[in-house]
Amino acid sequence: MGNEQEAPLPALYNHCVAVYAAMEKKAYPVSVEGLRMLVYEGKFTQLVGGVGLSVPYYTSVRQALMSMGCIRQLRRGGGGALSQWELVRQPTHELWATVEQPKGNARRTTGEVEQAIASVQQVQRDLAQRVSALENQVKELTK
Repeated sequence: MGNEQEAPLPALYNHCVAVYAAMEKKAYPVSVEGLRMLVYEGKFTQLVGGVGLSVPYYTSVRQALMSMGCIRQLRRGGGGALSQWELVRQPTHELWATVEQPKGNARRTTGEVEQAIASVQQVQRDLAQRVSALENQVKELTK
């Protein structure tokens, strides 16, 4: 309740928020075995440029969104083919804190490492559930 201010977030975080929002606007829902996912299909480089960022931001924004568990590549694009990305969750301050690289000689605290591990484990559980649902669907189709 004091005048405490949070440290400003790096510009890269704000770029991630903008790119995710642009993906979300163009995404469409897909349902597989009752599991619903939101899918963006397009050229990631054009998406980055479309939100006013230069193309060199492509790699750092994509890697940051993937590290936070916000997006997952379903199909790689190239040439004329469009890539497909699952939108898993919106970027948040909490997710950013779990993946942000320490500055200088700073080390992550045990709590920060545990939070990052928990985030990765949740993504792993989500993926395992989807794989199981797909395996069940394949089993039903091959009967």
